[in-house]
Amino acid sequence: FNPKLTLHTENSTDQTVDSVPSQIKLKVTLPFVTNVRCQEVYGNYSLRIADTQICAGGQKARDTCRGDSGSPLMFYNRQQSRWFTYGLVSRGPSTCGTDGVPSIYTNVFRYDEWIRETMAKEEKEGN
Repeated sequence: FNPKLTLHTENSTDQTVDSVPSQIKLKVTLPFVTNVRCQEVYGNYSLRIADTQICAGGQKARDTCRGDSGSPLMFYNRQQSRWFTYGLVSRGPSTCGTDGVPSIYTNVFRYDEWIRETMAKEEKEGN
């Protein structure tokens, strides 16, 4: 599995990797990085990549950055002509856009059952 993932940031004051504010929504296409490779990188920082996380990016000046946490990592499924939320921005290198260091995302599919149960409960309660 090696899709191209497209990240759409959702902050009202997005910033480029150079910390330059932007008043327009920014997006970047990022390569998928296997958890094995991601662990090799982050193992140097004593950080464990869990199976509830996925990694993407690792290209110079193409990354998520401070303030992007919680923004969706989207994948376009051409067969279904639909966008899917694949992950949520969680953390990344201290210097945004560091070559060879991918960012870490929460794997939304690992929480699918919990999300559906919570939404059904909220709907039933009228919230």
